[in-house]
Parts: sequence; structure tokens; C-alpha cells
Amino acid sequence: MSILTWYKLAIKDEQDPIDAFWNKGEKFGSVSKAGCGSLPAMSTPNRVVKTELPARVIVSAVLIGLLVVGFILFAVWQSGRGITQARMSGVIVSKEFRPSPEPERQITLNRSGTVSAQVTDGEYLIAVEVPQKDGSKKTYNVWLNDKRRYDAVKPGDAFDVGPYLVPSQ
Repeated sequence: MSILTWYKLAIKDEQDPIDAFWNKGEKFGSVSKAGCGSLPAMSTPNRVVKTELPARVIVSAVLIGLLVVGFILFAVWQSGRGITQARMSGVIVSKEFRPSPEPERQITLNRSGTVSAQVTDGEYLIAVEVPQKDGSKKTYNVWLNDKRRYDAVKPGDAFDVGPYLVPSQ
């Protein structure tokens, strides 16, 4: 049987010629996939392959995708909540300098990667009263790392504190 006859029979049966060749071996003689010797060279027409997915697979994939997107949006929304609580401002109520027995050398690593060293005479502390939502006031002890900043503030000035500070007992 010639290739042209075989191709016409496959089209007549409304099948793909390749499928007809492998699946309908009785029309074309006995041909097996494993030991066919020499197969005729043929070109297949351009065709669109449509996969048949069950509706429950599509619906479950869409629901899982929406769940993941919802979780990401919820996480972004919740991450902004801590920022509003971190911006607490209050009034400086006292300043305190605690001298160290001997001057100490502080080594600082900046974000840019530079290392700086300075000699300090002690700790510079300020106490800041921050009004709370319930109307009460909470006192925070803030450690300042340099004398210039300590000298620049005075009791009664407004000062911003963050959540990293420890409330005084």
C-alpha cells in the first residue's frame, strides 16, 4: 500500500494520519511501534492539540491561585500595621549622663560597610513620655550614641521613639 493511499484512508476515517498508522495496523498490514523496520517518511499537517481537563481541576487551580494571591495581599496589608505603631512621638522629660569608670572605644559598622571608631566617656540617656491610645503615658528610656545629639535636645522637646526601645520599669 502506498503512502498516499494510506493517508487518504486516514483522512477518510477523520483521524490523524499518525494515529491511524499506529492504531489501525489491520488496514495497513501488521506494523508494530517497536519493530517496524523502515517507516515511511511523512509530514503531518499543522494541528491544534486541545487537552481535556476536568472542570474540577480548573476550578481547584483557580481557587488555589486566588488563595495564594489573597495570602500575599493580607501579608502586605499586615506588614504596614507595625509601621504606624513604630512612629510614636513624645516629650523628653529628663536627660541623664552616666559616666563610665574609664573611657571606652566604640566600633560601629555602618550600612555602607565602613567601620568607624570613637571614644566615649559614658552613656547618654533621655527619658521620653509617649501618650498611649487609652490616654495614659508610657516612659521610654532612649540611649543616644553621641554627645552632639544629647546636647541638641532638652527636656520639653518633642522626640520620636520606635518599637525597639524598652519601656522603663
